[in-house]
Amino acid sequence: MMKPHRRRMAKPKVELLETRDLPSGSPVWTGFARDAQHAAQSAVASQSLDAVHWSMLVDTNRQYSGNDLLIHYGSPMVTAANTVIVPVKTTDASGNTVFQVEAHAGSDGTLLWTQKTDYVLPSSSWTPSFQPTLTPSNRLYYQGIGGQIYYSDGIDQVGATRTGTYVFFGQANYNADPTDYNNNVKICTPITSDSAGDIYFGFQVNGSTPLGLSSGIARIDTSGNGTYVSASSAANDTSIVCMQFNPRRL
Repeated sequence: MMKPHRRRMAKPKVELLETRDLPSGSPVWTGFARDAQHAAQSAVASQSLDAVHWSMLVDTNRQYSGNDLLIHYGSPMVTAANTVIVPVKTTDASGNTVFQVEAHAGSDGTLLWTQKTDYVLPSSSWTPSFQPTLTPSNRLYYQGIGGQIYYSDGIDQVGATRTGTYVFFGQANYNADPTDYNNNVKICTPITSDSAGDIYFGFQVNGSTPLGLSSGIARIDTSGNGTYVSASSAANDTSIVCMQFNPRRL
């Protein structure tokens, strides 16, 4: 008697999907495109995208040219404690542009504090960005009038205020003739921090100053010591007389 034939079935092949871990690294978003290299890669996942969790205005008085909004807005910054710090464009009673920074709880948008600034934009046919930065020590730096840089510590706390001021060409020099510097020196680029907490930015000079400043690039270290170089010296080209504000479409 023949035995019934038994067909051998191949075991199903099991394929495992690749592991999808969150990127490693600091959760801090320091400024434009996250870091000095503009990598724009977040180290943490967002909340669900199925709903708008909160929103806010970054410009309380938009100024159009026809149908065009000729402005580059600053990027929000995010601390490790999930405090979202946002540059905001406003106007005063006279219609002048005024910038401020606001801190909101990242989870629900609760306003934690507001710090106003006297920053004055460089002359331009469009509105350059007002872009502060965060450092690895969780210090916020933002632009002020006359080449001044303001900073704030304790920025995850409710009601945080401005901590102090640095001037790249020296506080004593500024104090000796603030009117000339306020009129003729303007920070004209976003501020960027390196891994040590030193900051860098471009500045524009229109008119004379007691120090004979020319437009260029400045650096301020964590103790407030400033150094600077003219644009022409940095480029080793006398035809280069100013800094590009920030990338834009012509």
